[in-house]
Amino acid sequence: MMSIQMRNQIKGMLIACLFLPSIAAAQNEIDALRYSQTLIGPTARSLAMGGAFGALGGDYTCLSTNPAGLGIYRKSDFSLSLGFSGRNYKADFGGTRTLDDRFDVDIPNLGVVLASGSQKDGGIGSGIAFGIAYNRLASFNNSITFKGRNDENSILDSFLENINANGGTSSDQFFDLYPFDGDLAYQTYLINPTAADSNIYASVIPNGGISQSMSMESSGYMGEFSLGMAGKIDDYVFVGMSMGFPNIDYEENKSYNETDEDGTVFLNDTSLTYRDFRALKYDNYLRTTGNGFNMKAGVLVIPVDWLRLGLAVHTPTWFFMSDIYSSRMQSEFANGVFDYSSPEGNYTYKLYTSWRSIASMGFVFGKSALISLEGEMVQYPRAKLKASDYNFQEENLAINSLYKTSTFNFRAGGEWRYEPFAVRAGISYYGSPFVNSLVDSKTDQSVLGYSGGVGYRGKKYYLDLGFVTNERGEAYKTYSLKDEPVPFSTINRNETRVVVTFGKKF
Repeated sequence: MMSIQMRNQIKGMLIACLFLPSIAAAQNEIDALRYSQTLIGPTARSLAMGGAFGALGGDYTCLSTNPAGLGIYRKSDFSLSLGFSGRNYKADFGGTRTLDDRFDVDIPNLGVVLASGSQKDGGIGSGIAFGIAYNRLASFNNSITFKGRNDENSILDSFLENINANGGTSSDQFFDLYPFDGDLAYQTYLINPTAADSNIYASVIPNGGISQSMSMESSGYMGEFSLGMAGKIDDYVFVGMSMGFPNIDYEENKSYNETDEDGTVFLNDTSLTYRDFRALKYDNYLRTTGNGFNMKAGVLVIPVDWLRLGLAVHTPTWFFMSDIYSSRMQSEFANGVFDYSSPEGNYTYKLYTSWRSIASMGFVFGKSALISLEGEMVQYPRAKLKASDYNFQEENLAINSLYKTSTFNFRAGGEWRYEPFAVRAGISYYGSPFVNSLVDSKTDQSVLGYSGGVGYRGKKYYLDLGFVTNERGEAYKTYSLKDEPVPFSTINRNETRVVVTFGKKF
């Protein structure tokens, strides 16, 4: 079983960051949020229209939103998409600003729909259709750096809060209790026993006055392989269901540094051999993989030719997760450099994400134009962590207290056609998952996106180009202390994404 200290390192972080998890280990409220959030729009057409396809149908996005939309297909269809993403980050820590950027290429969609009937048939849709597709739901590729001065405390103080609690800890217990942080600091002489009590420890950085910096590189994705079916009940009602098999692959390398740039950190305790501190470096590695299962059911009603109404419900995803993690500490003093590494940790557990419901409305103006509106409700507090050897009580209580009872997302899009060409535009807003009292409007992690695109629709082939640009603000604490404030970095992330989709009808 993983040490209790590793589970508690994240506690006290009230402002969480989607792509910046806790130090060294996972399995906490931050992970429940990261793997519950998705930004819809795997195909170029759906991306250009803000992801609002729940009532329109006829797009592979339906498998991940409203599977009843598969019934709109009148011919079988094959689709392949290629995505390009560029991100830039602006971080502010204590008035010091840093910039980072990243570029990635991925395959956001690949699939086939098998539909009965043909375009010669009258009416809307084929009557029955089967869909098989892989949709990319989230990207974890990020690169973050921030740096600033802290005149109050050090990350070592967060280690000491646990080590010195309840009368202190014998150094013989460090490896068993704190193998990924406190023991590393002890082995590299960054914390040492006091003269008065050998079970009480003190830091070589007693009063801050240091430069702190962190750099983090993460990579990975959350994708979903879906199987779906939809059919007509009558000429006006379609129903559909899909089974989703999402997979997660997340990898993170984080390096945290503290440096005495002024040469002012010096202990007066002459009994200590290593007391003239210069710098420390704390590296953490995390790899998370997971596979899951969910189900989606939806209905699409067409009461008149120009109006479409959609409703869908998504069950939680039941994830089976596995983490591998390790840490390393390096210290530098005027008279020595020390380096020590943790063992490799591993842990398996379960994550149940939240329920979702989506209501949508579409307006179709013959063959010349269409407009779609979509609202989504997500219940993040219903996410739960479970394991056979640990009850995750504190983590699940944090999920209930940090996240809103219901978070609302909105998507809207339009398309104007001049056959065989089309022009598209959209807007999307993903609400903050956090209780309002914990965040402000600049760091609440809400996402506002603007999108657009063009497309060509031939009798057998089609080609679409879509793009979206969005922005979100976040805040991040590297560590937390119970009785004193810790400075945090505010991070502004801007992303531009372009998707090209090629398809063939048969």
